[in-house]
Amino acid sequence: MLLIVMIGLGSWGAISLVSALIGEGAREPSVNGLVEITHTVHVDGNWSAVRSTYPWCSGAGTAGDPYVIENLYMNCHGTRTGIIIEQTSEHFVVRNCTVFNAEGNGSGIWLQFTDNGELSGNTIVDNQGGGIYLYYDCNNITVIGNSVDRNGKNGIYISAGSDNRVSGNAVHRNVGRGIWLMKADGNEVIGNSLKDNWAGIGITNSNSSTVSSNFLSLNNEGISLLNSRDNVITQNTIQFNVQGIVLRSSSGNMVTDSDFVLNLVLKTEEGQSSGNVFSGNHEESPLVGYTGAAVFLTAFVVLGIATIRYWKKKP
Repeated sequence: MLLIVMIGLGSWGAISLVSALIGEGAREPSVNGLVEITHTVHVDGNWSAVRSTYPWCSGAGTAGDPYVIENLYMNCHGTRTGIIIEQTSEHFVVRNCTVFNAEGNGSGIWLQFTDNGELSGNTIVDNQGGGIYLYYDCNNITVIGNSVDRNGKNGIYISAGSDNRVSGNAVHRNVGRGIWLMKADGNEVIGNSLKDNWAGIGITNSNSSTVSSNFLSLNNEGISLLNSRDNVITQNTIQFNVQGIVLRSSSGNMVTDSDFVLNLVLKTEEGQSSGNVFSGNHEESPLVGYTGAAVFLTAFVVLGIATIRYWKKKP
């Protein structure tokens, strides 16, 4: 029976179906030569004190020689947040750190009132709160090449910040949104992989951002906009989601040159949505090119996954 369904869905659909039905179980990340620490790292504008206290922090806080926190292994053992950085505009990098098992409403990495940073190559998994949070008023932050997986809320969250770049991250199986812009204008979300989140990319009360070259699959909503305008959404691959793109009370957005493939619903515009431009997109219904039993099986599987995801992932 599974083989018939796989034939009906095609080779890509077979891979997606197996991934959705089997998935990966939670497992503790490997230490891999990292430095194990058992306490929260908290930088509250006191970079020089942190650098002088801990051997894993180096640098001078300039653009050419930023402060660097790297190669940490943090089993949070129920503490609220792994790494907290706030109240600083000095240049810094957090890279190649593994953070997991945080509890409560915190996250693996939490920034607020912070500018001029880079978060790169980190593994942020299995935290009860979110993954990487630029919680409030964080600007000129680059979030690149991180693995953000199986967190209890959103994967990467940006609130009231601008000129941030989120690029090349693998953001999978988070309970909330994979990447969420909230009241955050003028940001870039480029080249990320977003699978099996409630929504792949959420844009809420956020304007004039660029969302391009992302791969979105197996989410309830691929891209979701609410009360947002003048965003450019281009060259994305949006496939096998329950809804490809949803615009709620959002106007003046451009959706161009993207591939919409095998989404149960391709696009939805709700509320006072007007002036959105859809141009140059490739659109393929899950039923295009299928007949008879294949149509029935494809629709049955898509609807079944949609139902499971609704009850499993509803925030």
